Amino acid sequence: MARDLSSVSAMSWKDKVLARGSFDSICKEDFGFMERDIPRSIVNRIPTIDFSERIQHILLRDMATTMVVKLLGQNLAYTTLYNRIYSLWKLSLLFHLIDVENGYFLVKF
Repeated sequence: MARDLSSVSAMSWKDKVLARGSFDSICKEDFGFMERDIPRSIVNRIPTIDFSERIQHILLRDMATTMVVKLLGQNLAYTTLYNRIYSLWKLSLLFHLIDVENGYFLVKF
């Protein structure tokens, strides 16, 4: 069955994240970006982006409960690492494991 993709409205990343409700702390704030929040410039012919204090606070607040894990030695499959972390740390709440590639993972509590 063919489907016309032009009729499907594109949803922005922000709308997708906010619709899921997994980021309730961000939803309670005004999450809108303004031009002054993200000034862009060029330094030595390299584009740079600076974030305002408000945007940095939003980004860093969520990273406060995130740990970067680097696997040394053998590589483990995602599910194996998830199960090992769950069994070793005996966490009372759920956590999220994100594969960042090259043996790095983010563990968000």
